[in-house]
Amino acid sequence: MVLAQVNTAYSFFERETVLKEVKARPDDFYAIQTNSHASLHGLKILRPLANGWFIIDGLAAKAIDPSTVQSVWKVGNSWKLSANVALENTMGTYVVKGLRTEVLRERLDAEEIDYRLTNHSAFIVRLTSEQLQHILQWPEVHYVGNEQLFPIWESKVLDLNLVPNRVRQLFHHYPNLKGQNELVSIKENGFDPNDLDLWGRSVTTPRTAEDTDNHATEMATIIAGTGNTSVLGLGVASKASLTSSFPQDLFPDDPEYFNDWGIQIQNHSYGTRIENFYGALASAYDEHAWQTPPVLHVFSSGNLGLETSSEGPYAGLTGYANLSGNFKMAKNTLLVGAVDTLDRPVLFSSNGPTYDGRVKPDLVAYSMFGSSNSAALTSGVAVLLQQKYKQINNEPAPAALLRALLINGADDVFTPGPDFKTGFGSLNAFTTMRALEEERYISGVLSNGVVNNHTVQIPPNISEFKATLVWTDPAAVVNSDKAIVHDLDFKVLDVQSNVWQPFVLNPNPSNLSDEAVTGRDSLNTVEQIRILNPSPGFYTLRVEAFNHLGEDQPYVIAYDWKAANQFNWVYPTGSDHVPYNGETTGYLRWNSTLAAHSGELWLTLNEGDTWQQIASGIDLRAGLFRWRAPDTTATAQLKMVVEGNEYLSDEFVVHRTTVPRIGYFCGDSTRIAWKQLPAAMSYEVLNWNNGSMETVLSTTDTAAVFQSGGLNSRFLSIRAVLKNGKKTLASLSVNYEFGTGCYLNSFFITEQQEGGGVELELALGTVAGIEQIRFLHREGVEPMKEIGVVAAGNFGTTITFVHDSPADGYNGYRVELHFENGEQIRSEELSTYWLNKVSAAVFPNPVEAGGDLNVYLRDNPVTHRAFFTLYNSSGHVLLTEPIVARGYSFRIPSLSRGMYFYTVTNGLNSQRGRLVVK
Repeated sequence: MVLAQVNTAYSFFERETVLKEVKARPDDFYAIQTNSHASLHGLKILRPLANGWFIIDGLAAKAIDPSTVQSVWKVGNSWKLSANVALENTMGTYVVKGLRTEVLRERLDAEEIDYRLTNHSAFIVRLTSEQLQHILQWPEVHYVGNEQLFPIWESKVLDLNLVPNRVRQLFHHYPNLKGQNELVSIKENGFDPNDLDLWGRSVTTPRTAEDTDNHATEMATIIAGTGNTSVLGLGVASKASLTSSFPQDLFPDDPEYFNDWGIQIQNHSYGTRIENFYGALASAYDEHAWQTPPVLHVFSSGNLGLETSSEGPYAGLTGYANLSGNFKMAKNTLLVGAVDTLDRPVLFSSNGPTYDGRVKPDLVAYSMFGSSNSAALTSGVAVLLQQKYKQINNEPAPAALLRALLINGADDVFTPGPDFKTGFGSLNAFTTMRALEEERYISGVLSNGVVNNHTVQIPPNISEFKATLVWTDPAAVVNSDKAIVHDLDFKVLDVQSNVWQPFVLNPNPSNLSDEAVTGRDSLNTVEQIRILNPSPGFYTLRVEAFNHLGEDQPYVIAYDWKAANQFNWVYPTGSDHVPYNGETTGYLRWNSTLAAHSGELWLTLNEGDTWQQIASGIDLRAGLFRWRAPDTTATAQLKMVVEGNEYLSDEFVVHRTTVPRIGYFCGDSTRIAWKQLPAAMSYEVLNWNNGSMETVLSTTDTAAVFQSGGLNSRFLSIRAVLKNGKKTLASLSVNYEFGTGCYLNSFFITEQQEGGGVELELALGTVAGIEQIRFLHREGVEPMKEIGVVAAGNFGTTITFVHDSPADGYNGYRVELHFENGEQIRSEELSTYWLNKVSAAVFPNPVEAGGDLNVYLRDNPVTHRAFFTLYNSSGHVLLTEPIVARGYSFRIPSLSRGMYFYTVTNGLNSQRGRLVVK
């Protein structure tokens, strides 16, 4: 047997030998190829290789039937290394594993090598290059991996929208399903328990971090925010409880943590770097899933979509195989990528395949700012699914069932069938919940030598049938060339013995963009079959094992179908508002399986008395239409006309955001006022109390005065009540104490135009007793300086001031009211970023090592072309970060103190500068 005949050119193969020699060297290691995998059962497999090769030690080799052995090679110790370890490294932190944990611990103690033992029998060890090469010779060591163990948060909440992934549709049809009595864990620093949208639902465990950060708060808001601050603070499971688990390292928490606290969903919105191999972290999460079947781990795919892998079969390949973190090589977790509102892949989102060619991400969800948001959104939906399953079955759902439902319920996007950028499709919360409620799933257990058949009856008039097999597979041995252990096969057969097989993708590096075909899958623990326009009748869903099962294997099949010749509105529903957030233009959405592909869209704002056409020739297959709602407040209804048939939407509310104004806040009272809406029958004033906004006043007026002690909190908002009891969106909650007093009502920037300066507007409750008003300005981190004074008698309750010479970069503004009695009132600082002479602002500067850095561009980033690059004093590149939005924030590495250099490029523009790290 020559090396060329082995699929992978393994550098650690040394020389071919025979079993007689093996028996004389029990502590050496060998690569063996057999013609019968059954001959290996019961033996210690140290690492499976490709094409039926396995690494074992000499003791295991003695037990093999020589007649089953095709070839034996003695191997060196470098088989123990992960793909990204370089022996010449001077110093590094490594994950070390062996089958005899206690023996390995004693050896490390004897050698006086510092280590930390994780709860997954992995040693975290700091080694020099010499120590690394030394311990590699130990027979007790079976794996040394260079895996990053500290997270990098992968996005911020800037675009929370529950419409694209059908969460709003789920809300409308399941209004009482809000995550009550569910506890979801967020694996990162603590979130702010006093946040208005999270208050009263924080659970502290021994794993909860003392420190809080914005990212954890933002993920908690997406998962379970109540929307008290605004609709953008409304998460998916608004009554679920939340806890956090500080990631001391990135290994899974103990099973006892989940069992003791009743946690079934844990969100992981972080990444590290590209690590394309099956390391200790990947194996640990697979093992954890096997040990704790009800626990679902939801991971973000990463924000490294523009980076390339430096190891493995996909090294140097652009656009693929850039998942961020070794733990994302696991097979039993749910991995979620990001897409835009049209379900198109976004450049920053990390893509599959995994190192061994498996489909990842599993699915995608909307976010234009990071896959963290997409994962958190999916975690929230998983919480509602878990709640619904418990209501039906009075026990937790297996994680494999939730994965199967979410994957099978996803909408196919990008390419037909699964692909390595969007997985099995875009999250559809409503379709998934409906399949769970209607119990369109099958659970089974497969044993060796047994074929399991399940029967499903498909009704008439179906345009598509889809079924997805999912199983939680035993963890593979660390560093395995293929992660799958129990290779199951899935087929669908009809009564005429026609056979349908699952989608498969070509994992060859040159074929990753190929569309899926059908055939036998030997890589994935998720297999999906689709039948278009199936004949009605009984179908058999068959599951069998391709290889020997080490033990009985549970599995789940989720299935569903689409009725033909149907049209259904998705958004808006009867409980929706347009625009969704009261501000930006959005998309109307529907599902259509009509034979016709063109329709006319109509609108009524007067309960059907008159209709106006919005557009004609609409492509029904697109499922959406971008529509700018009229600038009015009214109840409305849509209809799609297709070949003379009318499809009416629910009645919904058209409404633009209303911002209430605090007239004054004095010691004994406060006044709130708002804009009159012609369609309003009355108004409600809401006050935050014990975690929710409660109506404290109904009035036909456009202002209200409250006495001290008459309110439960400082936070107020308003909404209008229209005909038929429909209500507008509640306004942004305002704190009547913040930035106000008996005089200072508001201070804001009203205009910012290139060459025209920054226009400030100040609104006062009264001018009595004010001697003068001073306007102050801060450039960057410099102290505030006075830029204008207005004396008494020269102003009313509204003052406009223009600063005609703002600085390039950060500009801070503040106003001071000076009174005749010598007292002062000072506003909060306003901030804006002015770019006139330069094309980009980089701040803060100096910046903390490992801290957040902001880049603000004068122009919107040009596709593929906006980057921030950081250099050291020798001109070596330390960091390249794609700038995906005009205002973008990211975390820099923990660099040494000193001076660095950067460039910001955006299309043809390029700007250089110096950055001080402190």
